[in-house]
Amino acid sequence: MSLPTHLQYNLANTVAFSPATRPTAATVSMISGDGNVLVAATAATLTSVNTTLGAALSIGDTAITVAAGTNIAAGDTLLIGALVEPVIVRSISGTAVVSRRPLVNDHANGAAVVSSKLTHAFTAANCATKFWDGRLKWVIDTNTVVYQDAICTEYAFWRAASIDSLWDEDSKLGDVVDDEMDLDRLLDDALGDVVRKVNSATNGRAWTYTGPNQFEDATVFAAMIRIYRSRPGDVNGQMLDRYKGFLDTELDLIVGTAPRDADQDAVIEEHEQVRYRSHALRR
Repeated sequence: MSLPTHLQYNLANTVAFSPATRPTAATVSMISGDGNVLVAATAATLTSVNTTLGAALSIGDTAITVAAGTNIAAGDTLLIGALVEPVIVRSISGTAVVSRRPLVNDHANGAAVVSSKLTHAFTAANCATKFWDGRLKWVIDTNTVVYQDAICTEYAFWRAASIDSLWDEDSKLGDVVDDEMDLDRLLDDALGDVVRKVNSATNGRAWTYTGPNQFEDATVFAAMIRIYRSRPGDVNGQMLDRYKGFLDTELDLIVGTAPRDADQDAVIEEHEQVRYRSHALRR
């Protein structure tokens, strides 16, 4: 379950999408979950990267030198070399790029480094519908349509758990994770697991939660479950059961703590009142 693009209510929000192709133009529109067009198709801004490697790369490298860092940002996907290896940028400083996972191919000095990114700045007025969950419709070069899940809530929602959060939970994490494992992707998927479980327990209203802090521990536990469920052996099975128990407890705390304005109408109705087990979250 991938996380949707989050728009914050009554604020200007910039959305972004990285297509697999290199388009020349695109439009984006905003559509609510019930199919209403909230914002009609409008031109997106196209930003391109067209540079080369400043040094040769070997399999396993994560440090990449490019000839020019213009238009490259953390989270972007770069396409490197004739083999067109996709690389997700963890960070960039000048011409020094750090990738989120080790390279799987060698690349010669001077190999092509390209990418395209579409962005659009929605105004506060565009984001004045609370609460909605829907999608963004990107039309690329007039004939390719891509939908991107999106939500608009009054409160910010993003992933608070970081790789450091995993190490804080288990200082010996290096003994159980592969060097090539993309831990950022793992945490994104883990938060998706948590949201799906809370969604089920709250009749589909999880997106209205005020996060992100209340999801941080649960995300870490869900990530540890993903790590241990892929490892054989009794000890790893015991760790898997341990973190399943931790996650169940944390989810019970999240779902059991109200009041929360589930429909965000500034009024806490009876069905949104504090439940019997409600108490302060551990954060």
